[in-house]
Amino acid sequence: MAVHARELIEEMEQAHKNPLVAAFHTLMNRREASKWTRRVGEASLREVLAALAEEDDFPPARWLWNALHPHIPLHVFFRTRGTPVFRFRQLELMPQWVRLVVEHGGTETLAPQVEEVVMRRNRQARLLVERRSKLV
Repeated sequence: MAVHARELIEEMEQAHKNPLVAAFHTLMNRREASKWTRRVGEASLREVLAALAEEDDFPPARWLWNALHPHIPLHVFFRTRGTPVFRFRQLELMPQWVRLVVEHGGTETLAPQVEEVVMRRNRQARLLVERRSKLV
C-alpha cells in the first residue's frame, strides 16, 4: 500500500505543478472510458479490467485491483496520455470469451507494449485470462 500511496502522491504533485496538462489527461481518460462503456457496457468493462488485475505478471494489474467497485469511476483506470500508458485498442466481447488488444507501459524512450489477451469464462462464469501474446 505504501508503494501505491507514493505513486498517487507523485501524480498529485505533477497535477498540481501543471493543472492544464492534468485536466487534459483527465478529459482524454474520461473520453476513453466513455467510448468503451458505450460499446460493451460498464459491467462488462469492469469485469474485463478485473480479469486483467488477476494476472500476476501483467504490469498494470497494480492499478486495476479495485475495478469491480462500482463507486470508483472507470476513467481512473485508463491512461491514454503521458507515461505509463494503459488503453484498449480493440475489444471483442462474446458471451463465453473476450479478445482484447491492450497497449500498456512505456517511457519517454521506450515504446509501450501491445498485447493480445484472450479470456474465457470458467464454470463459475468468471472471466479468466487464457493466453497473452505480444504484438509488434
